[in-house]
Amino acid sequence: MSVEEFAKEYGISIVVCAEQNNKEFNVIKSDSELEKSDLFKQLIVYNSTDNLLESIKGQMLPRIWTHDDVKCVMSKPNEEQVVAVFYKSNMDARGNYFFAKQLDEKIKEIVLVTLD
Repeated sequence: MSVEEFAKEYGISIVVCAEQNNKEFNVIKSDSELEKSDLFKQLIVYNSTDNLLESIKGQMLPRIWTHDDVKCVMSKPNEEQVVAVFYKSNMDARGNYFFAKQLDEKIKEIVLVTLD
């Protein structure tokens, strides 16, 4: 499954891969636009890869952030990358948690396939 197929299947608006080695964000936007981009700006646009990696060090993953109905799930599929996905959802906390776990597993599968 490609990143684009993953985004479409799970209703993901933005997929961001933060690369520790080259200190860059690789941003892939889907056709599903976010109405509000505050969370994306705070976590990605106004941030650095080093700060992002440091912010999740020692955290239980996947890490979930929310702002109104925009959610971000952060996964660390390997030591060199952090993947953040942004999507719109009205799920309750329990539903969002289980959805985040599902996204985390799928992200790890996709990263393993692309690295092989």
